[in-house]
Amino acid sequence: MNENIRAIILSAGTSSRMGGDFKPLLPLGRMTLLERGISLFQSAGISDIQVVVGHRHEELIPLLRQKEIPWIVNHHYADGMFSSVLAGISSMEAVNEAFFILPVDIPLIRPQTVIDLLAAYQEIFASNPSADLRPILYPNFMGKRGHPPLISSAYARAITHWSGDGGLRGFLQGHESLATDVAVADECILLDLDTPADYRKLKTRYAQYDIPTEQECMTLMTVKFAVPEPILRHCQAVACLSLHLAEELNRAGGRLSLELIQAAGLLHDLAKGKSGHATVGANILKDMGYPEVAEVVESHMDITICDADPVSANEVVYLADKLLLGTKQVPIETRFAEKMRQYAHDLEIRAAIELRQANAFKIRQRIEKAVDKSLGVLF
Repeated sequence: MNENIRAIILSAGTSSRMGGDFKPLLPLGRMTLLERGISLFQSAGISDIQVVVGHRHEELIPLLRQKEIPWIVNHHYADGMFSSVLAGISSMEAVNEAFFILPVDIPLIRPQTVIDLLAAYQEIFASNPSADLRPILYPNFMGKRGHPPLISSAYARAITHWSGDGGLRGFLQGHESLATDVAVADECILLDLDTPADYRKLKTRYAQYDIPTEQECMTLMTVKFAVPEPILRHCQAVACLSLHLAEELNRAGGRLSLELIQAAGLLHDLAKGKSGHATVGANILKDMGYPEVAEVVESHMDITICDADPVSANEVVYLADKLLLGTKQVPIETRFAEKMRQYAHDLEIRAAIELRQANAFKIRQRIEKAVDKSLGVLF
């Protein structure tokens, strides 16, 4: 738990551009937007959460009371968001070292983003234990800053006395020299909700929320895990070939998720070099909130095939990986030949390699039967 870090959720606005809908109570999945903000911080280990309410606060307080989340009423909410920031900061306690600020209408931020910000905050102090540091941390996705910033409480008093332009943003711009960007694999830090059209887009994005986008995958591989270039290129090739196979299967009546297959292909070797890298990578992805992708990644080395079921995403990524030596497409036999020679005298390991090769042949046959053509024709 991070007992000295507070999360302030701003939920006092009028939702004036939503055509009568009240943003904090809009459903997204099984939760409202306000509940999502609360759940975000709780799942990242933040227990000190304060919600600033204002417009239609009488509709929000019962929900907050039920969840045992404290609130503060901003009676000046019509003055704009900065008035809610001031209301939230005014409730800060001396023990609070820093605080997150999150508008309620940015509902899809991933818990890992909050965890990454907290880790960066702790690292700053661990590396400078005697320094009088006052960090301002921003999550950054592919060069763009988003929400929520993590701000040292040392600025709280100065913020409450700020009378310049631009509200909190204007204040923080004046302290840019103390700001640090934290790279995150989360494009949702940039996705807010102001209009009914935005809401429709967020619902579409939420339908695939458990699958990272291509850009998120690439950020994970290049920034989060710093995967060596040859492995990255191999993963990109596996993703490309996997998509090609999946599209052929879908044209033949399959119902494979192309988003899932692309993500699993890109991420399947994220832990390459570690013992049992498929399982290690899968566990990392589970912890990050990607269970479906983790399942496919975990099976890319050893797989169970059910003849009675249609060809699965697991099989597609498994076969694509076994048809590529680096980025070069090769016959299955070629892919396994070196390992066969290397472990020729280790019967146990050789048996495992032979099983993997046999599974690759079997999956190829299953795909060829499903699409009614030879894979040689497809490539």
